[in-house]
Formats: sequence, structure tokens, C-alpha cells
Amino acid sequence: MIKVAAFLGLILAGNALAVEVDQKIWVRMTGSENNNVKIDFYGKIDSFVHAKKFTSGLIQQIESDKSSNSENVSYYKIKISDAECAQGYGKLSYYDLSDKFMFNADFIKGGGSVGANLGDIVCMVGVGLTKAGRS
Repeated sequence: MIKVAAFLGLILAGNALAVEVDQKIWVRMTGSENNNVKIDFYGKIDSFVHAKKFTSGLIQQIESDKSSNSENVSYYKIKISDAECAQGYGKLSYYDLSDKFMFNADFIKGGGSVGANLGDIVCMVGVGLTKAGRS
């Protein structure tokens, strides 16, 4: 029992340490920052797929609290339809890693928000996968 508690303690302590992103696995997509919090979004390389008129991929979100000097990491699967990409607006859908729907974020092509930036990139990836015959 002591070993399990010590192991869990190490895991929890590791979550409070600085997060290092392996650039061979993750590529920065977008982020936002204010006086207290910085949030960065990374896409997992080779996780994006285009199937059944949708593009989806895995996202890592790193939230850094400047006042407490702590970081929190979350993972999501995001998905957008070809129709929304073509019309330039719609919803970017977020799922947990079990594929359970979590929420939608508004997407407007070129909108400049985190959701818009993620949507723009996912739409471009979908076009690229289709042209490469990987859909």
C-alpha cells in the first residue's frame, strides 16, 4: 500500500512540475495569454485523420498559472466537418479520449480566437489529407 501511495504522490507531483513538450510528437497550433494565465494548444503529429467528411485529431492543452507557477495538461479530440470548413464557420467539436462529446466551440475562418485558429488549422489539415489521398 505504501508503494502505491508513493507512486501516486510522484504522479501528482509530476503534474505540478514544468511541462516539456516533445516537438517530435506535438506541434504548437495556437494559444492565448493574459496577466494570470497562459494556455497553449498542441496537435499530436500523425493523429489527424479525414474520414466520412470530417477531420479530427488529438490536442494537448497546457494551462500555465503565472501566479502559482503551476501547469495543468488536458487532452482532447477535436473534429470539424468539411461543410463547416467550406462555408467558413460552424462548430469545432471537442471529445474526451473515450470519444464522449464534451462541448462545441464556435469557428469562424480567420476569426483570430483560439477556436477559430484551431478550426482554420484542422480545416487545412483535412484538405491536405484529402489531396494526399489519406481520407
